[in-house]
Amino acid sequence: MKGLEPPDSHHVKAAQGWLTLGDAAEALGELSKVSAECAEHSEVLRVRWDVLHQLKRGEEALHVAQRLAVSAPEEAETWVRLANSYYYLKRMEDAYGCAKESLVRFPLSSALHYDLACYACYLGRLDEAQELLRRSFQLDGAGRLQAWARRDPDLEPLRQRGGWE
Repeated sequence: MKGLEPPDSHHVKAAQGWLTLGDAAEALGELSKVSAECAEHSEVLRVRWDVLHQLKRGEEALHVAQRLAVSAPEEAETWVRLANSYYYLKRMEDAYGCAKESLVRFPLSSALHYDLACYACYLGRLDEAQELLRRSFQLDGAGRLQAWARRDPDLEPLRQRGGWE
């Protein structure tokens, strides 16, 4: 997909800046200035999802993630956002199904492995969660996921069972 041109690209960058500063309302206002022709562009939709997520507007974030799946189906991060949308709405089976299906297309995505491990853990599928988590650690070259997993409340059942190490 072609990149955004000014002034739309400026509005998206400004929205990202506001979001970084913790002002999601200003970020949303900045996104409202994006032209109608570019409103469905994947860059716009990604930032819109991030803003709506920060504002805890789950249903709207889900709709944006679904539109992003049409706009940028070739990006693993699209499917991470869609699965997370279901998760944040407490639709765990949908989150699990979305992430599991996406993993077939993106088998090297550490984020999808990690998130699917969390969903599996939540659903009581601890053996599967343990394997997915191990795989996410292998794929994560920086080691950030292992550090995150030590304090992630979604993985508490695995920690209680003896962890993944």
